[in-house]
Amino acid sequence: TGLANAGTVSPFSNTGERIWTPLAITGFSYATWIRIPRQTGNDTGNIFLLDISSPYGSHAEATGASIEYLSIWFDIKQQRFTVLSSTSARREPTWFPVSPLRQGVWHHVVVTYLPAKRGVIARKATLGLFVDGRPLEADVRLDNISLPPNASVYIGVPNPYLAVNAVVKGSLPLWDLGPTLMLSTIISNLDATAFFMSGPDFPGAFWGDRPQRLSLAATGTAAFAMLAESGEQGSVAGALRRREVHRLEAAGTVNRMRLGPGNRQGSDSLSVLGLLYMVPPENLVFGYIASSAIPHVSKGTKGHYSRRILNMGRVNASNGTVSADAIVYGVGSVASPYCFADNVQWVGGPSILMPIVNAARSTRSLALALRLIRESVHRHPPNLEMLQLGGGYRMLGILLSQKKIMDAGVIDQCFALAVHGFMPHIIQDHEVNMMNSSMSSTLGVPQTWPYSERWVFTDLDAMKYLLLNHQVWDMKNSGPDLPLRLLSFFNGLVAQDSAQKAFNSRRLHMLGIVRWTLHLMLEAAELFTLGEIGVSQAEQDYGDGSTPPNSNAAAAMNSGWYCVAPLVASTSVGGDPDNAMLQGCKTLLRRVLTFMLTPSDLEAIAEATVYSIAITTSGSSGVSGGKQQGAGKLPNEMENPNEAKLMPGAVARVYLLRLIEELVVDGVNEIIASAMESSGEGDAPAEPTLQAHIGGGASTNQSYLTTAMMRGSSAARKHPKHQQAQAFLSAFAGVLTPVWFACLLEGCHEEASASAVFRLMILMLQSSPMFAEAFEAAGGFAPLVLSIPKYSTCPSIAMSMLSQLLQVHILHLPCLGVLDADLLCEIFDSETEAVESIGRARSGSRASSSDPSCGIFALLAECLGRNIQLAPFDNDVGWKARQTNKAVLQLLSQQHQVSKAFRDFCRTPDFLEPLAQALCLVHDEKLQRMQKQDQQGETEPSDTFQPEGIDCARPKATRRGSLKMVPSDVTPTERFVGCPDEGMGSSGIGMVHLLHLVLQHAVVSGPFAAPLVNALFRSFPIHASPEQVEAFHLVLIEHCRDVVESSLETGESIAIANCIGVSSVVLDRLMAGFFTSEPILEATKMIIATLKCLTNGGAGSLGSAELTLLAADAAHLARLICITALQRCRPMSTYDEGDDELKTAVLCIIAANIESLLIVPTGGGQQTPRKQTLMGSSNSGTSLFPTPSPSS
Repeated sequence: TGLANAGTVSPFSNTGERIWTPLAITGFSYATWIRIPRQTGNDTGNIFLLDISSPYGSHAEATGASIEYLSIWFDIKQQRFTVLSSTSARREPTWFPVSPLRQGVWHHVVVTYLPAKRGVIARKATLGLFVDGRPLEADVRLDNISLPPNASVYIGVPNPYLAVNAVVKGSLPLWDLGPTLMLSTIISNLDATAFFMSGPDFPGAFWGDRPQRLSLAATGTAAFAMLAESGEQGSVAGALRRREVHRLEAAGTVNRMRLGPGNRQGSDSLSVLGLLYMVPPENLVFGYIASSAIPHVSKGTKGHYSRRILNMGRVNASNGTVSADAIVYGVGSVASPYCFADNVQWVGGPSILMPIVNAARSTRSLALALRLIRESVHRHPPNLEMLQLGGGYRMLGILLSQKKIMDAGVIDQCFALAVHGFMPHIIQDHEVNMMNSSMSSTLGVPQTWPYSERWVFTDLDAMKYLLLNHQVWDMKNSGPDLPLRLLSFFNGLVAQDSAQKAFNSRRLHMLGIVRWTLHLMLEAAELFTLGEIGVSQAEQDYGDGSTPPNSNAAAAMNSGWYCVAPLVASTSVGGDPDNAMLQGCKTLLRRVLTFMLTPSDLEAIAEATVYSIAITTSGSSGVSGGKQQGAGKLPNEMENPNEAKLMPGAVARVYLLRLIEELVVDGVNEIIASAMESSGEGDAPAEPTLQAHIGGGASTNQSYLTTAMMRGSSAARKHPKHQQAQAFLSAFAGVLTPVWFACLLEGCHEEASASAVFRLMILMLQSSPMFAEAFEAAGGFAPLVLSIPKYSTCPSIAMSMLSQLLQVHILHLPCLGVLDADLLCEIFDSETEAVESIGRARSGSRASSSDPSCGIFALLAECLGRNIQLAPFDNDVGWKARQTNKAVLQLLSQQHQVSKAFRDFCRTPDFLEPLAQALCLVHDEKLQRMQKQDQQGETEPSDTFQPEGIDCARPKATRRGSLKMVPSDVTPTERFVGCPDEGMGSSGIGMVHLLHLVLQHAVVSGPFAAPLVNALFRSFPIHASPEQVEAFHLVLIEHCRDVVESSLETGESIAIANCIGVSSVVLDRLMAGFFTSEPILEATKMIIATLKCLTNGGAGSLGSAELTLLAADAAHLARLICITALQRCRPMSTYDEGDDELKTAVLCIIAANIESLLIVPTGGGQQTPRKQTLMGSSNSGTSLFPTPSPSS
């Protein structure tokens, strides 16, 4: 074609040369659609998009004018656009950045030419390029071009000068040219994007106003499909950001209705985003479309096959820059772009196809009708607008719900309406191949689909009204196949290998996919539960053909809602329950919430988790659900606990709890990873690569979450993303409250979900200070004392308690099926260094709890105590109880030896009181067994009740706890706890050994022995019986004596001083009247042993002064203990005969050690005040030990 003859004087010429007006003043924009056909051979050649040149040939020779030209072409081999002008130095072309164009796809190219400004010395013009509405990274600068007004425009070939002089070489490949425009103005970036989104088959750009293409939702749906096909690197979301129209991602009639008509963001007009561009007729140089072609007969002797393309800009007579019509040469070179979608539009839109859907009587015909509708709206905004804003999808949903003939083919067609790139025929072929190869997965649905990485979620309305509409397809009657198929499609949209996973996830989130999936998950769990009941009913014989009690259960079973229930034991240690439907729901939630997580989503998940408890309890009749593990029952009442099955409601709860754990860990990981990426390459060592966390499993590379346990120091605040990570965790803490955890633990009736709840709670405690404060304010672990001990034999719960007790992060610990003592010690040994660092960091900030029952060790002690009750039973539960106690107590003993932090904790009431209470329970169990054995051995009761009266002449009764009733061949530990070789009855020995270690360390290594022993004597539970307290005191005094005797052998001064302190505590308890004959004798022996060590030279490390003082103290305590012991031997009442055996034993001890007992400090000088104090002189005014009252 030729440009207009009108021109203007060139501002860069001194001879008054006239040039084409846009080159001198306004510049111009050239827009065209091109498509490179798919080629099988070598992809070479140049596509000449635009070539403007001055006349060449006889006219140029006659006038003597130089050749001016501007040529732009696309090099197919090098995949970049090239520019060559008559002003280029040495005829060297200039290249734009590499911009690949996918073959077989329409691409929109815009070229803008901005002339040099007057007065600018450089006199450089700017050539810009837009590909598919996106500006390239760099422009091209070239010298100003002076094209005459009568210049010619060539498209598809170079100008004659370049062709004749072989300046440009290479073949001319086949390619398709679409609608073409040239404007005598510069269009903006947003205008170029608007041109691209109008599509290659839209002629409305030549008409001015576009009344049928004003819908933002319909334009966005078509634009998403075009961007996905364009081959641009990255996702659709990234393409929108590069075009500065990222808000288009939320385009949709559904989103507009959600925001409301009064909100401008909810408007469905293109003008909201500035995408409504009107072509000004006065600036239109030329506009060519295929529908404006007419026959053309060329003059001359040689015949040419050509057609004339009318210039649409010539309709405006006032346009001075309009060009002539274009001539197209070649056979079959002009093709009208009219398509099926255009034809449907002009006859009334896709609504005319609704009667076909209504007339369908089979699933095959219904799928074909939906395919017709899909083809009519593919990348066609007017038809899409009729379905979206015009209510077409809602009408289609009503028709489908009335049909009730949904199958896989219909689901595929509905999904193809909403997702670009999803091809039902390829899906069906893939399924056939999978069936032939016998590789189908659970329920016959493949785990992955072909080309799912290319799927783009384009149409919100189609997804909402056809796929997320529960009225369209009935879950109860259709069975699990259709929902599972739909879930697999959704998971394909957000799969890890999908380039569009973030874009698809955010758009699914807009539709409320989180609550929809939770609803589907709970409804599927209920149906699976009914199916379990139906199977159980089918196995029962009701007789006489009577109707089963639950018809809904039978219907669910007949519809296929049944799956093999997993074992509780395998699931509680991190195994997957292997329910394809519920697992698909959890996977979809996990992938969507990775990119869009709000507090309302967390609330919905928390509510669904609590609701799942009702599903479990509703299915406890006639199946293995309900209280499956027999919580609260004795082991002899439980049948095959290792074969307990997990009901679907509990399976759903386990999946939801693991989902929350993954969201917590991976959310923090993403925040930390962003800090690692922003820090760049430095001298600091790089943190390990953070991988996706699997709920219920270990993850050892959590450096920040481990540091978060150190809340007492500044170590946790050193991380650059500390505040952001804690804000993220605080959002979870605001939803997952301590009350929520307590309700779940109370409602769980099997250890699988209970262990998942408890693990998640420990994770929150160790990671979020906000949750830890709220947890302590709510009572700590005290409210869990009624729920957690039911699962005392569960290894996962035991590992979680040990994690919190020993300050090892829960993510560092593996899941064990059985607690093995050696393996457990090895696992925690590897974390010793971290435990010590955390213990040092928190030692200064550890505040003693107001109530030791709120601590973690109190809960652990309750579980150990219950295991002691279960240990005597000769079954699997008894064996697990013994193994658990053995492993835990051996670990605690080992940690007491290697960990200073744990040794410091063992001196606190949080440890001592629960330990003492657990030992009292051990004694109670032993005492009950002893009483049963005594009752079975007696032929008649020893005591009888005589109601006739009281015999005043009855003999004196033997005192309770008299020394003659105590067997001399066994120790109190063996009598009240057991022996290590007893097997099933020796579970309490580990606790006693731990008590011994605590006492030994306190006496040998620190100045806190006396307060610790005093606390132990007072730590028995308030509800303990006298027998329990007596047994506990006997065992405690026995081990105090053993520790004192072993410590005296070392001869260390601190050990000897602590031995005297321990004896003073025993004296205090003796004078308070707590002891019977046996502990009195043990106390006497203990102080006499200490005194003998001091007087016989056993304390060689002491100086004379220290030895004198300690000997005096020991002698004074020994005298007081012996005197008090003799007082206790006397009869206390009329019928009390006293304890002559105790008196004899004490007198023998006194006689054997009379010299040591009479030792007092001798010598003058500074020893005199001490002597007076020891002798009870009134001059001192004070006394170390108060004298007991005569009547005590």
